Amino acid sequence: MIQQSVLGVAPTDTVDGDATLAALRGLTISHYTAAGATHAAPAGADFRAAFALGFSSNTLAPQDVAAIALASVKALDSRVSGLALTPGPKGDSGAKGEVGADGASAQTASASDLAAANARIASLERSNLRMAKALASLQKQIRPLARLRSKGTAARTSSTEVGQPGAHASGNADGRG
Repeated sequence: MIQQSVLGVAPTDTVDGDATLAALRGLTISHYTAAGATHAAPAGADFRAAFALGFSSNTLAPQDVAAIALASVKALDSRVSGLALTPGPKGDSGAKGEVGADGASAQTASASDLAAANARIASLERSNLRMAKALASLQKQIRPLARLRSKGTAARTSSTEVGQPGAHASGNADGRG
């Protein structure tokens, strides 16, 4: 790590965090093995091309990598903080509604009253479930009957239409001779 005060290094300008984020999006981070250990880093040439930092395209300076990471974290923190503190636009207020009726008196139900009410609700729910099953069964039974009825109505309609010329000849309105 460079000791800035010891070596007389002075900052020339600040790193643009938003620009580092944009450059990081296109930077590939790869795994590599060195001295039997696995590491992760961008290629030196890609890093130098993205940020114009370092002495050569073959190496990465740890302080440059750390500085880019810190600048990116600061930029993300600024974005997230801005989102959390910025409420959305407030819409227009609607018309004020009428005042409702007074609520129930402040009487509270006893534990036994609540238990009885809960038992009654459970009983009604079981009864409702039985009725729903019975209704579904009845509807299933009615479907074939409804189909037969609609077929019978269609058959009577077609026979009446066929018999109508004969009805006119005999004078009977119901089609019987």
